[in-house]
Amino acid sequence: MSDFKSKPTTETIRYKFFSTIAMVLLVGTVVLSIIVSLHEGATQKNILLKKGKGLALYVAKISQDPLIMKDAIQLDSIVNEAKYDDEILYAIIVDKSGAIVTSQFASINYKSAFVAAIKPELHGLDELSEITKYIREHTASEEIHSPIVTGNETIGTVTICVSKQNIFKSILSTIVFIIAFNILIALFLAVILFFVSQRIIFTPITALAEASHRLAKGDLSTRLAIPSFGEMQDLVNSFNRMAEDLQRTTVTKEYVDNIIKSMTEALLILAPDYVIRDVNEAAYRLLGYEAGELIGMKAGMVFDEGLLRVSCATNESRVGSETVCLRKDGVKLPIFLATSTIQNENGAVEGIVCNALDISQMKKVHHELESVNCVLKQEVQQRKQAQEEAAWLNDDLERQKSALEVANRELESFCYSVSHDLRAPLRHINGFATILIEDYRNCMDDLGRDCLDRICAASNHMGTLIDDLLRFSRVSRAELTVVTVDLSRMARKIAEMFQESEPLRSIRIDIEDGLFARGDSSLLDMVLQNLIGNAWKYSSQNPDAVISLGRCIIGGEELFFVKDNGVGFDMAYKDKLFKVFERLHGEEFEGTGIGLATVHRIIERHGGKIWAESALGEGATFYFTFGSSN
Repeated sequence: MSDFKSKPTTETIRYKFFSTIAMVLLVGTVVLSIIVSLHEGATQKNILLKKGKGLALYVAKISQDPLIMKDAIQLDSIVNEAKYDDEILYAIIVDKSGAIVTSQFASINYKSAFVAAIKPELHGLDELSEITKYIREHTASEEIHSPIVTGNETIGTVTICVSKQNIFKSILSTIVFIIAFNILIALFLAVILFFVSQRIIFTPITALAEASHRLAKGDLSTRLAIPSFGEMQDLVNSFNRMAEDLQRTTVTKEYVDNIIKSMTEALLILAPDYVIRDVNEAAYRLLGYEAGELIGMKAGMVFDEGLLRVSCATNESRVGSETVCLRKDGVKLPIFLATSTIQNENGAVEGIVCNALDISQMKKVHHELESVNCVLKQEVQQRKQAQEEAAWLNDDLERQKSALEVANRELESFCYSVSHDLRAPLRHINGFATILIEDYRNCMDDLGRDCLDRICAASNHMGTLIDDLLRFSRVSRAELTVVTVDLSRMARKIAEMFQESEPLRSIRIDIEDGLFARGDSSLLDMVLQNLIGNAWKYSSQNPDAVISLGRCIIGGEELFFVKDNGVGFDMAYKDKLFKVFERLHGEEFEGTGIGLATVHRIIERHGGKIWAESALGEGATFYFTFGSSN
């Protein structure tokens, strides 16, 4: 260990401490200068712009009449008076056609020091527009424009050009002041820090460094007795305790020998010529020799001597590698051999320390792990292949989904078009049938009149079917407008509509209060009309008919339901219930087979689901949700 007094000054704590303080002050000065400069610049610029804007507004106000009268002398007088300040570089008035109406000498402030600095370059310029352009491009300036307005008409513009040079001067003076002020503060703080740190930091640290140097040289009786406080006193106390612990825990060579001999790992001490000088009991157990048999033997008889030569030749403090050792019984045992050299002050090798660890069990585990890894790699490969197949299947499903969506859109479009195209011939059939009924009914026999009635009934049924098809098509195509819908109120209006259509029918309709859902109001109305309409229709043969609309919870999910005590249906045909044109009852109940398909489509569009439970002669219950909109 080199003497701490021989270290360069730049490596001392004192130098680093004061360098850090100086760097902090320097950075603070720079940051503060930038902040103040930006604020000062912004403030001065706002003042300058307000000044120029106020002057431009004033000139615009008093220039209205002279500009209307085209009085160039008066306009020159006005802009000449506007150049009252050294910061005003020029003031010009432009008419609504864009022509400058003031003269050069009246407009340019040649008395301004900023214009005077570039005056020689202006002699070669004849046009006022060229002079003003040159001033803008070669001076730090800014133009302020103010329109000249009479009534609602803009008849011209006043342009005032102000110099920003004074702003830069103000910023520069502010920076100089801040730097000078910070230097004074830094000098004051440096003096205070020097005396304070010298007393409470650097004097104790110097004494601590000298004591550490003596302790490192072997003087274990070294102690510190310096006045200090706080963390420095804790450091002094810690040093003294460390010195006491070192002095107390220093052990003898016999004690170290006992520790080495009790080690569980084999330890061998070799001479520079690789002759074994000393070993512990673990080395005898590892190599299978009796006590004392290894002393004086060449290490090459049990280890690879080439590894030992590498240890002596390398500059590394410790060299380790896997190898084998030869036991006394001739068995080669896998070991991990770590070697390190013992060197004197001149760097010459005085001995070699060898540490040998039996890794036969570790090798066995390693081989087992390799076998497991091979199996895992095969499983990973199989899983990867399965994932690739799944990805291909997913892509195929996406393609099929896209094709199905296209087919559904084409089918809906076809349904909509066909329904429209069927209306024209249907109107002709109805029209001619009506003519026959009104004009020729009495000319026909009973068979003719019956056939005519059948034609009218069939055409009316076909018209209803077309209307249902159109409604079904619109359900799939219409854009959803989601709002909060009061289902209870909507259901009561629908019930009133059905009761008004059959006022003599005896039926009880129970509607639960407070049923709300989120969805498209018109489509939800269509759902309730179809479900309540079906319950109305299929309970018509029951003199004590009851229809219920309410809410229930099944399997932890909140559901709406419409229930009736009508004829019901066979659950064996429930899969046909929501398909287009599928009807589970005969001609005794009129219908087109599209209503429930429409309901199913609407609920699907809202992200919900619908199903029914029924038995013949016991009525039916339709359960439905609107997904997250419930």
